[in-house]
Amino acid sequence: MIRARVSGVSLNSRVKGFIVTLKGDAGGSLLPIHVGLYEGQAIAMQLRRIKPRRPLTHDLVKNVLEALGVSLTRIVVNDIRENIYFARIGLRSNNTQIDIDARPSDAIALALRMGAPIFVEEEVMAKAGIGEMPQEHEENKIIEELHNKLQQAVDREDFEEAARIRDKIRELEKDKD
Repeated sequence: MIRARVSGVSLNSRVKGFIVTLKGDAGGSLLPIHVGLYEGQAIAMQLRRIKPRRPLTHDLVKNVLEALGVSLTRIVVNDIRENIYFARIGLRSNNTQIDIDARPSDAIALALRMGAPIFVEEEVMAKAGIGEMPQEHEENKIIEELHNKLQQAVDREDFEEAARIRDKIRELEKDKD
């Protein structure tokens, strides 16, 4: 198994979702995983340490596990079949280890919230890993950052700045097509 960390989350407007990129701690390959909008936002919020006013689903699961005295020992992205990733969540309760099937997006969001290590099976990295960050990923990362700045401008009610950022996003997205 390869220990990994989340190296980035970027918006992918073509598939109306996000790409979460895992990178092996020892360097090497990157593993891009397409995830849904909600899951990508939950992961991005945790990486940026943004606290929602009320617990989101992954926060609720964390709170329930902690209240029951269950610890998250690790998550493992353990398989890929027909371009669908699979993961296992490792839980420990009263000296009993339990592994539960999960979507990688949910497993990653929970691992980030609970400070648990993330692993990728070597076979999965060999099948789906890439050697370096593709140009599209970098463009998506820039667009995601602009979306965050757009939201901040709207929150500040700086609508001139928001319009400028919106136009820049449209220009970048148009260039991608």
